[in-house]
Amino acid sequence: YYRLSQTDYNGESETFLPLSVNCSEQGGSGFSVAVNPNLIHDGNVFVSISGAADEKVLEVMTDILGRELYSVMLIENADSYLHSFNFGTHVLPGLYFITASSKGEYMSRKIVVR
Repeated sequence: YYRLSQTDYNGESETFLPLSVNCSEQGGSGFSVAVNPNLIHDGNVFVSISGAADEKVLEVMTDILGRELYSVMLIENADSYLHSFNFGTHVLPGLYFITASSKGEYMSRKIVVR
């Protein structure tokens, strides 16, 4: 459950009714994304996407500031995708996100590059 309480600059506050939320790793349709490994020194990253049967999947990699470094549209007639790419030495150390989207569902995973 989640309950929001908002306090304005003038000191007035309002508390809203609790809401039930689903915090599972998979969306309602079974769409899921896994990234291995998520701590990288250099080398390959494997992105596994499942639950997107016969749908296009957009995969985007961004840095911590939201700048897009890489994107690909996966168009295959399959329920799951396994995609890899090599970071090599051209990516600076830092925190990055890989986001996959399909059928209006979005899932992001963190990657740390050292």
